Amino acid sequence: MSKFINFIHAAQSWARNLPLPVAIRQYFVLCFEYIYNMFHYFDPSRPSTKTRIERYIQQGRQETQRLTDAGHRRPVAIITGANTGIGYETAKSIALAGYYVVMACLKEEKPELSRDQLIRETGLTDSFEVIHINLVSLRSIDAFVNEFKKRGLPINLIIANAGVMMLPKYIQTEDGLESQFQINYLGHFYLITSLLDIIKQSDNPRPRILILSSIVIHFADKFDYDLILDKNKYSYNHCYFTSKMASVMFSKVLARRLEGTGITVNSLHPGVAATGLYRHLPNQIFWKYFNRYTNINAYEASATSVLLALSPDVKDKTGLYWAHETIQDPNPVLLDSKAQEQLWLFSEKLITDIKSKWN
Repeated sequence: MSKFINFIHAAQSWARNLPLPVAIRQYFVLCFEYIYNMFHYFDPSRPSTKTRIERYIQQGRQETQRLTDAGHRRPVAIITGANTGIGYETAKSIALAGYYVVMACLKEEKPELSRDQLIRETGLTDSFEVIHINLVSLRSIDAFVNEFKKRGLPINLIIANAGVMMLPKYIQTEDGLESQFQINYLGHFYLITSLLDIIKQSDNPRPRILILSSIVIHFADKFDYDLILDKNKYSYNHCYFTSKMASVMFSKVLARRLEGTGITVNSLHPGVAATGLYRHLPNQIFWKYFNRYTNINAYEASATSVLLALSPDVKDKTGLYWAHETIQDPNPVLLDSKAQEQLWLFSEKLITDIKSKWN
């Protein structure tokens, strides 16, 4: 780890633990993130982001070539939200490493246009496929799983990338849940657990599971189930925080349950990036210019995902939380194994209750 990143992580940990109101701690944690965004270009201890990503792609390509030369099938990746932002840049890099990329995307966002653009940019005509999914609907996730299974493909990589942030008002999904919680967390929980049978049978390379979280996991002192269950307690920011905290806890439990299989599970903060994630916030003109001058771009923000997806240097790392392409300590609230297991059981019960209402 570079001294600069070590400083940023230590400073954020210090800020998170200050004996001050949560809102003030949030401010300090974010300030150090913006310091990273603006000054990481000058870190002399590591090459540029472009050089690092290209190295990860080359490492992945070499491994893919070695496996296919030995007669193994081409590896397959599933990436949710691959039609835009960080997911788009990640899908491009994964395909350039030799993977067949299934873009799990919302039909209404016309992901076929993004697929065609990826083909033009990479020159890879046989590396991208779109299968529609809507994470606000367990029925839609079931349809995606069934459609994918028809292809008889392995799953060597799955990246839970899709997400929404800070919806200004409470929006209930067709399954009766708060939208941020279902899109960011429960939909991915259901998707990944529904595909575990295929994931466990896949090999060469052994599967990697990546779950995107956020810096906001440092912004709360507890995991509050009332924010999930009580519509009257809706808070556009705290419900977002909860969904991203749940993602880290899920990754911890899943990593434990897959111990000994060779399958790795990691969660990550991609960076505070200038993407469409800000589209629901007020004062869009402000955010447009603020993002331009303070945030990294989507390509830079894809670096941690690409590292964890492709690099042989991390192939045995599991159950960890990452930021800035390095391991970072998450909020201590998320490290309680009993609380993690409680969330898993809570999630299973939610899904069971939803499906029990189907005709």
